[in-house]
Amino acid sequence: MVPASFTLSNITVNKTGGNALFFNSTSTLVATGTVTLTDGFINNNGGNGTINGQAAVSIGSTFDGGTAAIAFSGSADQTFVNNGGSNPTGTFTINKPNGTVTLLSNLILGSTQALNITSGNLHQGNSGSIVCGAVTVGTNGMWLNFGTGDITTSGGVVNNGIIKFNGGGSACGDADDISITSPVPGNAWSGSGTFALIDVTVSNQAGTAPITVFSGTDGGSNGVNWTFNPSCIGIPTASGGVVTGRIVDQSGNPVEGAVVRLQGTQNRKFITDANGVYRFDNVETNGFYTVTPARANYSFNPSARSFSQLGETTEAAFGATLAGSNFVNPLDTPEYFVRQHYLDFLGREPDEAGF
Repeated sequence: MVPASFTLSNITVNKTGGNALFFNSTSTLVATGTVTLTDGFINNNGGNGTINGQAAVSIGSTFDGGTAAIAFSGSADQTFVNNGGSNPTGTFTINKPNGTVTLLSNLILGSTQALNITSGNLHQGNSGSIVCGAVTVGTNGMWLNFGTGDITTSGGVVNNGIIKFNGGGSACGDADDISITSPVPGNAWSGSGTFALIDVTVSNQAGTAPITVFSGTDGGSNGVNWTFNPSCIGIPTASGGVVTGRIVDQSGNPVEGAVVRLQGTQNRKFITDANGVYRFDNVETNGFYTVTPARANYSFNPSARSFSQLGETTEAAFGATLAGSNFVNPLDTPEYFVRQHYLDFLGREPDEAGF
């Protein structure tokens, strides 16, 4: 039996022979590291037990499922993968202070099994499909799909945050690689959040939220709240956003000369100045991005940050740790070399265009 609350570094469940791990009525088992569900069941004992993962969560091919809930709450990015086993039948909840849970496989839940994106991002990855019951996106939640994975929901979608689906990537006019459907017509979408749906095929959806699909396909049996614009004209876009941040070492000292890559809707790179600061101007505010730092002789925490650029400014800071051995000369990297030439011959930091 698991106590009411218990925190471990990592959790592995591997109970052979059809045996189960039982939860007390309100138990929460927290893993600050990985959750690996290999074999057996995780069952409630007449109550509501939860496995709360703060890093990668994986389900093995021989896992039998159970009745417990699964939660994702880490402050860094996380992944979920199911390698062929059964998911537990409790509610799946993303409730992260920041960061993204990315699917590395399909997420197949029951037709009455809820998916809650309370805070943080759920990204379906390159091809992860979702089958589930009711979906609720909170005011600080984001549901993202820029790949080819489909969505099948039962029980409606309530969105007070952000839902952004774009079949096959960030451009408009691609193939309609994402299918949004339900087993029967009338699946209701509601809420006051943002709905941005591009290059998708929609069928059997209804509700009260006014939703416009750009460059998509009306698959039939949709409610009057769904409008299909065959073109890409009228998609809200903005290019006045800023992504900025500062990189410091363990003593709080700035790390200059670190290359920072912005990847996603736009792909750009820059380099930190003498104060450890980088800045990307004119960032499209309707996009999803990953920021990754790199510099010789340093490792970074976190290694990358992923986010949707929603407001005017996003701050993405990083910590840096100096290596203990095997040092190399940073001047041997082209970006550091270019920056040093700017400083030596022009007496200033490079701008992004020159860099």
